[in-house]
Amino acid sequence: MSNPISTYEIGQYELFLFIAGFINFFWVNALVRGMLGHVETQSRAIVNQQVTQVFYLFGALSMAFTVLFLIAQFGFSLFENKSILIIGGATLYSLLWTPSMLLEYTFILRKESLPLYLSGFITPLFFVFFALGGAIITQSIEGVIIGTLFFAASRFIATSFSTFSPGFHKPDYKWIKRFIIFSSPLLLSAIIAESGIYIDGIIVNSLFDEQVFAVFRYGARELPLNTIMALGLSNAMIPMLVASTNPNRELSELKHKTKRLLYILVPISTLFLIFSDWIFIHVFNESFKESAIVFDVYLLLVVPRLLLPQTIIVGFKRHKLLIWVSILEIITNVTLSVWWGIWWGIFGIAMATLCSFAVEKIVMITLTRKYINIPASKYIPVKSFVVFALIITAVFVIKYLVFV
Repeated sequence: MSNPISTYEIGQYELFLFIAGFINFFWVNALVRGMLGHVETQSRAIVNQQVTQVFYLFGALSMAFTVLFLIAQFGFSLFENKSILIIGGATLYSLLWTPSMLLEYTFILRKESLPLYLSGFITPLFFVFFALGGAIITQSIEGVIIGTLFFAASRFIATSFSTFSPGFHKPDYKWIKRFIIFSSPLLLSAIIAESGIYIDGIIVNSLFDEQVFAVFRYGARELPLNTIMALGLSNAMIPMLVASTNPNRELSELKHKTKRLLYILVPISTLFLIFSDWIFIHVFNESFKESAIVFDVYLLLVVPRLLLPQTIIVGFKRHKLLIWVSILEIITNVTLSVWWGIWWGIFGIAMATLCSFAVEKIVMITLTRKYINIPASKYIPVKSFVVFALIITAVFVIKYLVFV
């Protein structure tokens, strides 16, 4: 059965999500990591008070950058010839979604396991419910966008309730100022490093039409399970390292949990790698066959994704090291994206992302050893890592060099 939504319409929805992420991408993850390293966890009352301050900051920054984006869009046509629904919907989604990203990390700081697991299960379920509901009711991509906005609103309400239900706290501008200063190196590194994803999208959007943009965007994504579990482990370990008096124990735990994720995520990614062509053709349509090639490259990101030297760097509060790593990563990404994009199209851009991400992790491992005196063997299961990396790489090579 073919997909009733056209490739062009899917491209419109992907552009809506792309713009929503573009508005606030450069500071959100940086401040989340800053929060995990700066919020004091001695008592639940302190956690609640300080998380409330971060929520205020996220809300204020979201509004400020939404206004700046709208000025840039309508004053300088940042994204030309885009409908009001896409631009307006993307800004509203970003305004609602950005503060709601604090929800799971609040549970981590409060050490509330059950709400954390429930949120991880309910969030994707609600996303599908609202997006699919909008599609069924309106039979159009506009309905999917509207449904997605209702989903973002529900997340925002849930986060607000979780933040303020223990008690209302007034803004503490001195604490917010200290928090921003503490997180400033992370902010700078995030601006440099995370812009690569959006630069790639802008390159594709400017060189090709919206159908090709949709093909690239639908392929250019990691398996959600990989990013959620790797990022979750990294962020969960940061406050433990910050508060630790014996970091060897936390490093050993990080190594053990990384090994466990290797045994789960790499086999799953390898299965998706084998069947990706069939998945994209039957779930979408023949137009998305090329998306599978891009997706396969992004599946290989599971290997460097499970290298977690950034957890050590942030946990030991050596944030400035990340700035130099990010500069090198973005230079590598942009240079290779332009070069390989000209030669191999969107497949080359995906390969550039993989290579630049691998370079970033290798450099961070080197800096962690040199400046923090923690060798990779302390927190990386090296033997298991090499074996699994060789397996998934071999499957990729066989698929594209033997069976093509």
